[in-house]
Amino acid sequence: MSHSTMGRLVVPLAVVGVLTTAACSGNPPVEAAEDVPEELQGLYEDAREEGGLIFSSSQQGLDELAEAFEERYPGVTVEVLSRSAGDSGATLVTAVTAGASPDFDVSFAQPSGSKELLETDSIMDVDWVGLGVNPALVPDLLEGRIVHWSDTVYSIAYNTELVSEEDVPKSWEDVAQYSDGVIAVDPRGHGFGAYAFTVDNDLEAARELAEEMRTKQLTLPGSSGMRRTTVSSGQADIGFGDHLSGILNEKERGAPIEWARTDTVSVSPFGLFVAAGAENPNAAKLFVVWATSTEGLQAYEDIAGQSVLNEDVGIESARLEMLQENGTVLHSQLDYTMEELEANNAMREEVARLFE
Repeated sequence: MSHSTMGRLVVPLAVVGVLTTAACSGNPPVEAAEDVPEELQGLYEDAREEGGLIFSSSQQGLDELAEAFEERYPGVTVEVLSRSAGDSGATLVTAVTAGASPDFDVSFAQPSGSKELLETDSIMDVDWVGLGVNPALVPDLLEGRIVHWSDTVYSIAYNTELVSEEDVPKSWEDVAQYSDGVIAVDPRGHGFGAYAFTVDNDLEAARELAEEMRTKQLTLPGSSGMRRTTVSSGQADIGFGDHLSGILNEKERGAPIEWARTDTVSVSPFGLFVAAGAENPNAAKLFVVWATSTEGLQAYEDIAGQSVLNEDVGIESARLEMLQENGTVLHSQLDYTMEELEANNAMREEVARLFE
């Protein structure tokens, strides 16, 4: 059974203990999965020998995703270590450069946060396509080591009871023209980094928008979740740069919140990778292959509404359909070079100082 944890669990020993107890008590062993793809049969056998893996991530719905994987591949368990992409990456780089074993097997990263991971060889080099992963999910930008798994869409939220129909922003720039109430802005500059991607990474335009925005009546919640709840609770009229899936979840719960139908949105893709020196490399590879398969991607879309926004992967996505119906253009970090992503990161840090 999978569950979240804040510390390291030695999965193989735990599993061995469970299996030994089961054998001594006469309980039947866990039956192997049926209909395993031929190219994964050997990997699955090795993964069962390892017993399980540690997945370091802070994304939504991971316990449910782990359970779906365990049902598909019995005998291989998943423990979720709740940790952000930035913290996971920093922890891994520290371990690798010190010659130590990482405390997880699989984690996630976005392109803008992957440069150091790649430069320090902190990510295992795996032939993902050879294991059956869709080549469209293995971008060259990430050296083929990180598999595209999830897309976070950044958009603009507004309170439907506080913002009149004529004042709803029609573009990201319109937010700076709003003067009838409070605007929620991430003081870390994330919203302006997202905005820059929607205008071909025009960093000067993002700086100018930030300068204009700081003259408005602002509230500065420190995370995206706090921005949308600030809007839905009426503490702010508009939220600048928030997760579309989170906005829709708040709306589904009956909150007076909606996303502004702008012509463009910013997409932050996340990919899965196996840590260099992972203690359970086979279980880790099997999990990544399944999670980025059509079956796994659809499972995550159904659980969290956060899967890949790509028609070529063969899943049904309510978010993608909604964006297409609106004629919204998606601007992804994958459209840029690593140097352009680094420049965007530097701009965000510069903008963040404006809101200190």
